[in-house]
Amino acid sequence: PLTARIVVIAARMCRVPTVLHVHCDVEPAFARWMYRWMPSPDLFIFNSQALRQDTWPNFQACSPHSQAVVIRNGIDLQRFRPSSNVPSNARSGVCLS
Repeated sequence: PLTARIVVIAARMCRVPTVLHVHCDVEPAFARWMYRWMPSPDLFIFNSQALRQDTWPNFQACSPHSQAVVIRNGIDLQRFRPSSNVPSNARSGVCLS
């Protein structure tokens, strides 16, 4: 958090937009503490719609002029594909259908 504060303040001084990537839930008290003396980022990027729905209200209360978008984590489907060597019941063993 201290590094984020320094970076955001320096970016504001240089008139550079700031972006915060959110990849885990944030409690309201933490969001209030983090933005108490720090300028708000221009944009929050969430890696899922569910995370945005759960966490954005906590940030929005502290950063009312910021925007929020969802950019999902990408998977290279050419590199990562289901193996043909996996037994047919393996997916059900990890609760996947």
